[in-house]
Amino acid sequence: MNMKNNSSGFTLVELLISLAISGLVLTAVYNIFISNNRIYLKDNEFVKIEQSLRSAMDMITREIRMAGYNSTIDINSTSDSSTIIYGRSGKQYQFELYDSSVSDATGDSDIGFKEIGQNNRLVALNISEMKFMYCNDTECNDQANIIDDIKFVKVGISSFSNKFHLNVPDANMTRTVYIRNAYME
Repeated sequence: MNMKNNSSGFTLVELLISLAISGLVLTAVYNIFISNNRIYLKDNEFVKIEQSLRSAMDMITREIRMAGYNSTIDINSTSDSSTIIYGRSGKQYQFELYDSSVSDATGDSDIGFKEIGQNNRLVALNISEMKFMYCNDTECNDQANIIDDIKFVKVGISSFSNKFHLNVPDANMTRTVYIRNAYME
C-alpha cells in the first residue's frame, strides 16, 4: 500500500512568519492610532482655550461699547493696564485678572468681571495676559488719562492650556472696541 501524505495545513515556519507580519502590521496601526489621538487631544484643547478666549473677548467688547450708557463716560485704568473700570447705568464695573479657585492650576490668572464692591464672576480661565490701550485720534496709551478724548479701546488677551504635556500653543486675540456712547451728550 502506497500512502500519500496530503496534509492541507500550515507548517510551523509559515505560522511564525505570518504571526511576525501580523505583529508588524498591528504595531503600525497602533502607532497611527496613538499619534492621531494625540493630535485630536491637542486640537481639542486648543479649540477649548480659543473658544474661552473668544467668549471673554465678546463679553468685554459688549461691555466696553456700552460704557457711558445712561450715565457719563467713566473709563479708568490701573497702573498695570490689565484692569479696566467703566461706568454704565450709574454703576461702576470692572474687568480684571485674578486667581480664581476654579482653575486646575493655582497661581494662574483668570479674567473676572464684577460690579465695584461685589465678588468677581469668572469669565475665562488660564489667561497669561490682558492689556487695554486707550486711544484718541492721534495716539494710544496704556493709561486712561483724559476720558473725554478716548474714542476706542484696544483689547489684547493671551490664553494658555494647563495641559502642558500636550504642547498646545498659546491663543492670542486682539480687538479694537469703539465706545458707542462716548459722544452722545
